[in-house]
Amino acid sequence: MTLETDLVDVLDRHWSELRTNTPPEVLAAHMLASLRLFEDSLIERSRHPFYHPGRVDPLAAVAEALRNSP
Repeated sequence: MTLETDLVDVLDRHWSELRTNTPPEVLAAHMLASLRLFEDSLIERSRHPFYHPGRVDPLAAVAEALRNSP
Protein backbone atom coordinates (compact mmCIF):
# COMPACT_ATOMS: atom_id res chain seq x y z
CA MET A 1 0.00 0.00 0.00
CA THR A 2 1.03 3.58 -0.57
CA LEU A 3 0.30 6.68 1.44
CA GLU A 4 -2.28 7.67 -1.15
CA THR A 5 -4.15 4.36 -1.02
CA ASP A 6 -4.05 4.39 2.80
CA LEU A 7 -5.41 7.93 2.79
CA VAL A 8 -8.17 6.97 0.35
CA ASP A 9 -9.15 4.10 2.65
CA VAL A 10 -9.28 6.38 5.70
CA LEU A 11 -11.28 9.02 3.88
CA ASP A 12 -13.67 6.36 2.59
CA ARG A 13 -14.12 4.81 6.05
CA HIS A 14 -15.00 8.19 7.55
CA TRP A 15 -17.41 9.19 4.77
CA SER A 16 -15.40 12.35 4.17
CA GLU A 17 -16.86 12.91 0.71
CA LEU A 18 -20.31 13.65 2.08
CA ARG A 19 -19.58 17.29 2.92
CA THR A 20 -18.01 18.20 -0.42
CA ASN A 21 -19.39 15.49 -2.70
CA THR A 22 -15.82 14.77 -3.77
CA PRO A 23 -14.57 11.21 -4.26
CA PRO A 24 -11.98 10.03 -1.70
CA GLU A 25 -9.41 9.53 -4.47
CA VAL A 26 -9.64 13.20 -5.45
CA LEU A 27 -9.50 14.35 -1.82
CA ALA A 28 -6.46 12.15 -1.16
CA ALA A 29 -4.66 13.48 -4.24
CA HIS A 30 -5.41 17.07 -3.18
CA MET A 31 -4.24 16.45 0.38
CA LEU A 32 -0.98 14.87 -0.79
CA ALA A 33 -0.36 17.70 -3.26
CA SER A 34 -0.90 20.18 -0.42
CA LEU A 35 1.52 18.24 1.79
CA ARG A 36 4.17 18.23 -0.95
CA LEU A 37 3.74 21.98 -1.46
CA PHE A 38 4.07 22.57 2.28
CA GLU A 39 7.21 20.43 2.45
CA ASP A 40 8.71 22.20 -0.56
CA SER A 41 8.02 25.61 0.98
CA LEU A 42 9.73 24.56 4.23
CA ILE A 43 12.78 23.37 2.30
CA GLU A 44 12.86 26.58 0.28
CA ARG A 45 12.49 28.66 3.47
CA SER A 46 15.36 26.79 5.12
CA ARG A 47 17.61 27.78 2.21
CA HIS A 48 16.78 31.46 2.62
CA PRO A 49 19.66 33.46 4.14
CA PHE A 50 17.47 34.63 7.02
CA TYR A 51 16.99 31.05 8.27
CA HIS A 52 20.44 29.75 7.39
CA PRO A 53 22.34 28.76 10.54
CA GLY A 54 25.47 30.62 9.44
CA ARG A 55 23.64 33.80 8.62
CA VAL A 56 24.62 37.24 9.80
CA ASP A 57 21.94 38.60 12.07
CA PRO A 58 20.24 41.41 10.10
CA LEU A 59 19.02 43.04 13.31
CA ALA A 60 22.55 43.24 14.67
CA ALA A 61 23.40 45.89 12.07
CA VAL A 62 20.35 47.93 13.09
CA ALA A 63 21.23 47.64 16.77
CA GLU A 64 24.82 48.70 16.05
CA ALA A 65 23.64 51.71 14.06
CA LEU A 66 21.35 52.77 16.92
CA ARG A 67 24.15 52.47 19.45
CA ASN A 68 26.43 54.65 17.31
CA SER A 69 23.85 57.33 16.54
CA PRO A 70 24.09 60.65 18.39
